[in-house]
Amino acid sequence: GDVLVISAINIGFVISELELEYGRPELASSWYQATILPEFTDSTEIGFRTSPGMGAAHQVRVTVGGQAAVSVDLISYPADGTVTGWEISAPRSIVANFEPTTLAGDEFRFQIQSRAINGRALTIGGGVFNVELKGQSYEQAQMIDSQDGWYSSMFRPTISGHYVVSIVQNPWAKAVGNSPLALHVLPQRYACADQSMAAAKQDSTGSVGQYKHVPIVLRDCFGNTIIDPDYHAMDVFVAAQTPTNLQVSFAGSGTVSPTMRLFSTLSGRFQFNILLNRTALKGMPFTASFQAGAASAETSSIRAIDATHIAGSESMMAQVTTRDSHGNSIAIGGAAVTGFVWTTPAFAVRVQDSGNGSYTILGMHKVAGQYTMGISVNGDVLSQTIVIDIDAADPDACGFVTEGAAISRGQAGVSAGFFVQSADRHGNPTPSMTDAGRLTI
Repeated sequence: GDVLVISAINIGFVISELELEYGRPELASSWYQATILPEFTDSTEIGFRTSPGMGAAHQVRVTVGGQAAVSVDLISYPADGTVTGWEISAPRSIVANFEPTTLAGDEFRFQIQSRAINGRALTIGGGVFNVELKGQSYEQAQMIDSQDGWYSSMFRPTISGHYVVSIVQNPWAKAVGNSPLALHVLPQRYACADQSMAAAKQDSTGSVGQYKHVPIVLRDCFGNTIIDPDYHAMDVFVAAQTPTNLQVSFAGSGTVSPTMRLFSTLSGRFQFNILLNRTALKGMPFTASFQAGAASAETSSIRAIDATHIAGSESMMAQVTTRDSHGNSIAIGGAAVTGFVWTTPAFAVRVQDSGNGSYTILGMHKVAGQYTMGISVNGDVLSQTIVIDIDAADPDACGFVTEGAAISRGQAGVSAGFFVQSADRHGNPTPSMTDAGRLTI
């Protein structure tokens, strides 16, 4: 700010042909233009003014007619504040080229233009600043002094989210300009396969004959979930080595929320890889399980357990194996299975659920004979039927039947005869007397 004077070597010079600078010779880029003051300049002296920072020490360089001379002496500026008017004012300084959004992994740069308390832009360096990035992560950046009143700093945040950039001038810790400033770090616009993954858990379960939708979470190479609607799709999804009977397709490809669609008519566990741009997604291979659907009468079956059964005793007459409409075996119970007898006289049966997709038909009838049995599954009747034979039980005196006229009187010496039919206790005739010796008349 003071007027400085040096001797003019060439008498009669022209001010417009003269260039006067101050700086440090060891730093080639640190020469700054001094302001020549005509009112203090004549043929013997050159008056000029500089605006360095406090505590600086510079030499003077004069260039005229293509020749340059550098002073031996230094111009020094005290650091004790006796030089007024050229100190950096943090509130009056300006944060420039600060964009409020950036992409993860990109260099985020901004500048500070230092200004004096009167608002004048400074053209010298020497300021000390502290820059911090606070938010999803913490980072402290270095401030680069350009020695012309401008300072620059750079961050490279990799975690997306909202941040605050704090810029203060040291040693007074005064906020610069409108600091702190808000910064929004967005995910990259390209997805990386080794960071993206299927949202469903491994061994995800669906039902046969129904589409199962599995969202795919796209992430950039830093692991940030892509949410930008301007996402640039370079994705070619494919399911590598898809198992037989499993259909895999993709919906919403090219958006930030693609979905994998799985479809199978065969129950079981399937394993395959999902590729993004020929690279497997994170966590591959993917395992999907398909459970059989509801039991269907069209594909279920019934078989007789034993060829014959004994009258009056409950026994396991038949077994039902359930399958879904696609023919897949069902491994769980819970289906509405009902048994019934077509032939008269009908009798009641009950169904026992084994809990593994099979059901046992139990029944008891006191009348021997041959009967036709059918079942229904979930309200639909099977076309298949089975024949049940019920045989008489062992002969029992309670069931014997006599035939012929009753004997009221006989004649001595003459044999009287009558007929007795052996039968079980329910009255069912028995084919033979296995223990005739115990029959006493």
